[in-house]
Amino acid sequence: NSRLSQSSTSNETNDNNDDDTPRCWNPDLRKTLAAISSLGLLETGYLTLDKLSQGNGLVDAICTGDATGSPTCGDVLHGPYASLHVGGGLDIPLSLLGMVAYAAVLALAAFPLIDGGNDNNNNNNDNDDDDSGNGSNG
Repeated sequence: NSRLSQSSTSNETNDNNDDDTPRCWNPDLRKTLAAISSLGLLETGYLTLDKLSQGNGLVDAICTGDATGSPTCGDVLHGPYASLHVGGGLDIPLSLLGMVAYAAVLALAAFPLIDGGNDNNNNNNDNDDDDSGNGSNG
């Protein structure tokens, strides 16, 4: 009985949706997450490119050392702790792992906005089929 009440409740709430109602959870928050994660993706992408090219890019130009000889941003980016040593001479930059994480957040935030929530309509049809077979052998 609880399964029937849950499915009928979900059908009632889904049937009352207007076309103006968003079909994904909190679309404004998802747009904000997508924007922030895309900025992080660009930043970590550049840091990964700078790390892999071993060049004197914008990072070294912005972060210059002072007279005391303290380490700069470029020293940290190209230092021994800036990559994951897998073995066999393969080093994975930590900024690449950050780039993958930002890409995952971007995909998870943006996919429901693009998809449009078509799964909700399919679930309504499945729930109706489940309710019709209870209690009779027709």
